[in-house]
Amino acid sequence: MEAFKTWEEMTTLEQYACTYWSMYKDAYGVRPRGIDTSSWTEADFEREFLELSVTIAEEDRVRKEAEERAAHDFERRMLSLQKVLIAVTSIFAILGFVLVSCAVAAVDAASLSAVLWYAFFGLLIMWWGVEAMKSVDKTNK
Repeated sequence: MEAFKTWEEMTTLEQYACTYWSMYKDAYGVRPRGIDTSSWTEADFEREFLELSVTIAEEDRVRKEAEERAAHDFERRMLSLQKVLIAVTSIFAILGFVLVSCAVAAVDAASLSAVLWYAFFGLLIMWWGVEAMKSVDKTNK
């Protein structure tokens, strides 16, 4: 069984072959398949290194642009969801106010327990709506 060579024990061509495999993976995301580098010269490797470095730089630029677009799209979706949450919580606050108003108006027409239930649920829904709006407001800062 052949022992692995250290970097210092490798010839220049062997080091170039290892570097080529790593650069190819950086450029294309996979190791090269079906490429025989055993007959390549140092000039062949250096020519490939130049081409691969251009590809790596271009792929890095494309990746960064995609990340920026994804971050921008995510922020837009979050702002849209915040607007929906504000609308929903506002509706709950209004609904709570309506229920409290119904409870006050129903004092003469209903039993005291019905009035208390209307008032309780109305205040609970109003409180939930206000708390939800506070949490949305904190996330905007």
